[in-house]
Amino acid sequence: MSSLLKQVVAQVSRTVPLQTVLIVPFVLQTLVTVGLVGYFSFKNRQEAINDLASQLRRELTNRIEGKLQTYTEIPHNINRLNASTFAQGKIDPSAVKGEFPLWQQIQIYPMVSDIYCGDRKGSLLGVRRSPADRSIELRSSNVATDHKLYGYSLDRNGQRDQLISQGNKAFDARVRPWYKAAVAAGEPSWSGIYADFASQLPTITASTPVYSTADRSLLGVCATDVFLPNEMSRFLASLQIGKTGIAFILERSGQLVATSTGEAIISHGAAANRLSAVESRNPTVRATTAYLREHFSDLWQIQTAEQLDFKFDGRRQLIQVMPFKDTRRLDWLIVTVLPESDFMAKINQSIHTTILLCIAAFLLGIAICILIARWIAKPIVSVSQSAKALADGAWNQTVEIERSGDLGELARSFNQMAQQLQIAFAKMQSLNQILAQSETRLQKILESVPVGIVVMDATGRPYYANQKAIQLLGNGVLPSVTPEQIAEVYQLYVAGTDRPYPTEQLMIRRALNGEQGSVDDIEIHQGNRIIPIESWGTPIFDESGNILYAIAAFQPGFLTNNKKSIYMT
Repeated sequence: MSSLLKQVVAQVSRTVPLQTVLIVPFVLQTLVTVGLVGYFSFKNRQEAINDLASQLRRELTNRIEGKLQTYTEIPHNINRLNASTFAQGKIDPSAVKGEFPLWQQIQIYPMVSDIYCGDRKGSLLGVRRSPADRSIELRSSNVATDHKLYGYSLDRNGQRDQLISQGNKAFDARVRPWYKAAVAAGEPSWSGIYADFASQLPTITASTPVYSTADRSLLGVCATDVFLPNEMSRFLASLQIGKTGIAFILERSGQLVATSTGEAIISHGAAANRLSAVESRNPTVRATTAYLREHFSDLWQIQTAEQLDFKFDGRRQLIQVMPFKDTRRLDWLIVTVLPESDFMAKINQSIHTTILLCIAAFLLGIAICILIARWIAKPIVSVSQSAKALADGAWNQTVEIERSGDLGELARSFNQMAQQLQIAFAKMQSLNQILAQSETRLQKILESVPVGIVVMDATGRPYYANQKAIQLLGNGVLPSVTPEQIAEVYQLYVAGTDRPYPTEQLMIRRALNGEQGSVDDIEIHQGNRIIPIESWGTPIFDESGNILYAIAAFQPGFLTNNKKSIYMT
């Protein structure tokens, strides 16, 4: 792997320009750095937003839970006080006794609409807040009123004043739902949510049975009516739930208890019906309830606080749902819904800003990289160009680099080298002239010698032949002829015979093998002409004793046989 990497680096260094080698790594490093900074910045912002949304959902749900706890404790606290007073005989519905503490209580708590007690004879004593003018009236039903419900105004001291209303029908507290529910439970309990018959506002009743301290016999029931759903809806609407978030409370059955959207949870008209969350006019309430039912199969399955999310209308909705229970069998669900877009608007704007800053930083980094690369590469490129020109023969090359350090030292060394090369080239030119003159004189001498001279290099290829050798050999000196082919090509025979002269006995071949000597039994046949030859051979060695050249010299001689004698000059 390391060797492959080295090969790649070597290949790149040979083919890629220096400026590119300097710029590309800087650009890649800048790109990676800027990209990583942008990515982690986005991730950190996203995590921070998710954490903030989670905290906000918990805080909102906790505030709603705290408010519910306060609202649901007030009616039972009132009932507990009244039950104690009732058991002591200070409240007596049959004798119309004890209205003052009831009047005080309803003034203290604006959310309370009715406070009353009914005894085991069916009598009723209570106070009611008028939904029209918020005035308080005393209501009484007993034997004296023929069990019809009478209404009295109260003065500023809470004392009965004038009769202002009179019922037409007999009123028996013992048959009312609140009375029956408390007696059946034997402990404090809640009624369901219903529309108050006078105000038509959603109302819930808290009731508690009253027992004798002596024998635990039933004395009656005390109850408090509160506009709890209405009050909770106003409270939910007052919360700042993001920009477009909502909160609502619903029963396990799916019916709405309160909502921040301002929607009525009880329909008005001939029949007052509770509103189911899946039938709400608000699409977010509908979608969230449907999602909860689908996710948990049944709303009764939600037993702990849960943080969830789902997509609705193309947007991610962040949900927190938490059960709310009390000891009187109240069992509701608190739901808060926050669109992620409420939080992502700022982060998206921040992301756009970050992207622009990253692009600007990237471009600035590239510009700086290019400038630095050029600043570094310019003197090196100048030295490279001067070296190339120097190699092409422009010996007057110098570089001007006004820098210290390695580049300055490189420029000084190059200029010194160029100067030395100029001197060396001048000397070489002079020596070449002298050598050329010497070679010319030597060639003239060799051409004037009346002896054929052939020179071969160590590989057996012809290196030089004078005109006398060319004349004697007939075919000239062919550069493609190997030592093994000399006898055949140049028609060399053993004197006085028709046998080709043995190649290994030729002096040029023997000289290539390092031998020195002469032979006089060679004939050159040129057509009908026979030229006797006397040949000498000698090798030329270098300083290490290796053969550099082989020289063969030959001249015509005398040939004598039975038929003829030829002398060639």
